[in-house]
Amino acid sequence: SKELQNQQLNGYYIQELIKVLQTDAQTEEDDLFRIEWMYLPLLQGHEGVRPKSLESRLSINPDFFCEVIRILYRSKKEEKPSKELNAQEKAFCENARLLLDTWDIFHEFQEGKSFSENNFKNWLESVKNQSKKSGHFEVAMHHIGQVLFRSPPDPKGLWIMEYIAQTLNARDAKKMREGFYIKVVNSVRCQPVESIGALGKELAIKWKKKAEDVEKLSYSRFADTLRCIARSYENHAQKIIEEYETKA
Repeated sequence: SKELQNQQLNGYYIQELIKVLQTDAQTEEDDLFRIEWMYLPLLQGHEGVRPKSLESRLSINPDFFCEVIRILYRSKKEEKPSKELNAQEKAFCENARLLLDTWDIFHEFQEGKSFSENNFKNWLESVKNQSKKSGHFEVAMHHIGQVLFRSPPDPKGLWIMEYIAQTLNARDAKKMREGFYIKVVNSVRCQPVESIGALGKELAIKWKKKAEDVEKLSYSRFADTLRCIARSYENHAQKIIEEYETKA
């Protein structure tokens, strides 16, 4: 319809304007932050534009990350709120969830072309301290585990940055490992039922190999999580095959 075409055209112009603002050195950071937040649903990689200011602040500023977590989740220290959210509050929460779901932390934790272990360590420690105090530790760690799935390979050849593997292997990283597991299992798009069996077996082999790679570096807790991922793919593939054969 003409109305839909006009909406799409307006969205395109907004995206192009935001791209210009993101590359203009004279753009005030706080102004860009507010604009990106207002039009966040349009900035999910469409036309090559992402919410760079928002993602940067999430990755660099642990206070902002913890604030977004507090927007989305009730503290374990508080009772369930009696009142429902109004339309504006619901929209605010939807934006917060969208931002967390599409955020890539590895765009920002860099010094030149190298990942900064020190920056990440300081950021994570601050998030841990704040989220423990506010009663949001588990959900914060769960989201961090999901975003660590985006880790690039290590320069020495490991499929994941070794410092990230070490972080996920830590004794207190159980919730991060759970978040990583969920992100991996959910990252595979729906496939035709005829091919899901072969795909599941292929993915199971892939993740068993990844588990072996980190096990060699003595990251046994993380390796156990990766083996659970492999078993999940095997079990799902077998279930689909059996259902398909029953219906055939």
